[in-house]
Amino acid sequence: TGECGADGKFQTSWHNGWKDHLFIGRVIGLYLVESLIEAVSDLAENENAGSSPAPAVSIEYYNHLLSLETDDRKLFLDSTPSVVDQYQSLGGGIFHDFFRGDLYCHTALLPSTARFHGLTDGSAKKAVHHFGGYHTDFDTGVSSELLAVYTGLLLTYKQPDRRNCDVGKPREIDYKDWFSVQGTDEWVSTTFPNDAEINAYEWHENPERNGKVVLCTLVCDWGKCSSDYVFIEEINESDSPNLHIRINDQDVHNATKIDGFCYALSGKDGSQHFGPGIENSQGQYKIEFKVDKPNTKLY
Repeated sequence: TGECGADGKFQTSWHNGWKDHLFIGRVIGLYLVESLIEAVSDLAENENAGSSPAPAVSIEYYNHLLSLETDDRKLFLDSTPSVVDQYQSLGGGIFHDFFRGDLYCHTALLPSTARFHGLTDGSAKKAVHHFGGYHTDFDTGVSSELLAVYTGLLLTYKQPDRRNCDVGKPREIDYKDWFSVQGTDEWVSTTFPNDAEINAYEWHENPERNGKVVLCTLVCDWGKCSSDYVFIEEINESDSPNLHIRINDQDVHNATKIDGFCYALSGKDGSQHFGPGIENSQGQYKIEFKVDKPNTKLY
């Protein structure tokens, strides 16, 4: 509000907006920083007085805490997740992999560290961070108003959402960006995870992938999707599906709904396992899309 005007999108009495969230975060952060300063000051006073007690923190104690954390993580990974009703269709095996396995997430949504660190576009170029939590100088993609002049799997944003205050600061920082596949395109593809993502998540303990893929489309506001919206379940139409997907040259024949607009993909034999990845790669997959219906898009 104020210098930005009173027409902030989605701002209501029960959803105050990112500035309110920022203020609350700053207050909590201030409390934590003051507690840390007080603790360090107490340590310094004890040392200066020459009567420093036995240190509460040591390498030995650190290693002990680290071992407890390692044991706790192993216990968690070895446990069986409880399958709630909405995920029963996945089956126990894939459900366990998604809730206990090493995963990669490739998202267009903002704000996102992956977007701001250049992982989504593969550039590994970090954006410029500004006070208040917003960023500049990163790949924003293509405006939805200009899609017609482009081809390929396109990172896309909605131009009207990119409104700034008169002082040049963003009115909002939360955006439902998406990847577009147009009905006018031939096959378009992407490699996932890309090299930047692999390097960023090199801590993954299991580099050999299982090739289980969940695909989510843009969530339509209030469930009202545009007339050109292609739904993932259209791949299940056996006669003439509007949507085609291939993963490492294997055709996707079925999409099982998980929740909302997210689906688990499976091949001709019903298996949700697409193998360990491209040969001689670090568990990477070539994922291809084709939309057959004119004047439509996969969002």
